[in-house]
Amino acid sequence: MEGPFMSDQDIPSPSDLKKMTAQADAARAEEELSRLHKKEDEERERREGFMAQGLRDDVRERVNRALKRAAESNLTRVKAMEFSATYLADGGRAVNNADPEWPKSLQGWAARGYEFFQKELAPKGYRLHAEISEFDKSGVPKTVIVEVVWS
Repeated sequence: MEGPFMSDQDIPSPSDLKKMTAQADAARAEEELSRLHKKEDEERERREGFMAQGLRDDVRERVNRALKRAAESNLTRVKAMEFSATYLADGGRAVNNADPEWPKSLQGWAARGYEFFQKELAPKGYRLHAEISEFDKSGVPKTVIVEVVWS
C-alpha cells in the first residue's frame, strides 16, 4: 500500500481509508476536469476552423461532379454541407422552424458556401434545402444538413 502504511500487511484505519478515498476522488475529478478542458479546446479549434475555412479552389469542379453523379443515380438533390447547429448565429432556430430567412443565420464556411450557391447555382434554377438532421438529448438542434435541390 501507499501513503502512511509501512507495508501491505498493515491494516489501515478508517481515517486512513477516508484519506485514500478523498485522494482517489480528487484524482478522478482532476482527470475529468482535464478531459473536459481538452474537449472544450478541441471544439473551440473546430469552430475556429469552420469560421475561418474558405471554399476549396476546386469547388466548382467538385460541385459539377456531385451534381452529375446525383443525376446519373436518378436523384434530385445532393448534400452540400453538414455542420454543427452551434455554428449558426441562432443555434439552428431558423433552420428548425423552416424560416425562409434561415440563410441569414449562416456563418463562416457555410456563409461562403451560400455565397457560392447564390452566385453560381441559384441563377441556374437550383434551390437550397436546410434541415436539422440530429437533435441532442434535450431536443436542441445538433447537426444541420444543407442540400442543393433541383427539378
